[in-house]
Amino acid sequence: MADATKLLAMAAELGGASHWANTTTVQKDRVLEAAHDVERESTPATTHRLHYESYFFLAATRQLLRVCQTYFAETGDNDLQDALDAFRDAAPDAVTFRDWSEHLDAYFAGTGWMQDGRVDRDATLDFEVQGDRVILHFDRRTLDLVDTHAAAQNVAAAASAAWWHHFRKSPPDQP
Repeated sequence: MADATKLLAMAAELGGASHWANTTTVQKDRVLEAAHDVERESTPATTHRLHYESYFFLAATRQLLRVCQTYFAETGDNDLQDALDAFRDAAPDAVTFRDWSEHLDAYFAGTGWMQDGRVDRDATLDFEVQGDRVILHFDRRTLDLVDTHAAAQNVAAAASAAWWHHFRKSPPDQP
């Protein structure tokens, strides 16, 4: 456990749950801004920005989940497990969307790691904007980025609480 604790402490310093939670918030805001830019004037540049900002949101969310899953593996914290389960319920395809965006070539070839059937070659990533919500549609799946962000923030809060409960004597805002 001592080696794991040292590794987790280093991971927390380099990019713990709060780091990735903050990154998901920044990226969510950038996605919403890009989506509204596309609504005002749909050009190749505005559409391209919406795609890459969404990709970086998905990547940050995946990193947050990795950190939280690592915390859970070390702590077995029930509240963190509940938050991870709630995330999976709220955004069951978040990891799949990130994987697709990173490895689309493999999915079109039918060899994607999370493959559950060949992705239709005519499939496109579509964005639906509903006020301050951005919903991704790809193949047969849908992902609401605002719901995903809210669930990610809950997981990050649970991970932070688990971290302080299991590895520190007091939270960072206390002496």
